[in-house]
Amino acid sequence: HPRNCRWSEWSPWSAPQASNVLGQMLRFRRVMETAKDNGLPCLGNWNETKPNAEPNEVDCVFEEWSAWTVCTATCGGGTRSRQRAVAAP
Repeated sequence: HPRNCRWSEWSPWSAPQASNVLGQMLRFRRVMETAKDNGLPCLGNWNETKPNAEPNEVDCVFEEWSAWTVCTATCGGGTRSRQRAVAAP
């Protein structure tokens, strides 16, 4: 008797990957039974991805402030500035 390949149910969608703001979500399935004796093979992919429709709730982490720059003027009206970078989005 031929036996057709049989997929498992799809897993739940994963949490979004934090590598970017919107992230990708993943789900997968596995082959429960392989085809035997001229049965039909499993068709389709074992995994699927989709973009996350909601932005990840991730607080930014900043590096320390840089030192203040030298004043742009020697007598009134100049500016000084400093900066800091995002260490982790």
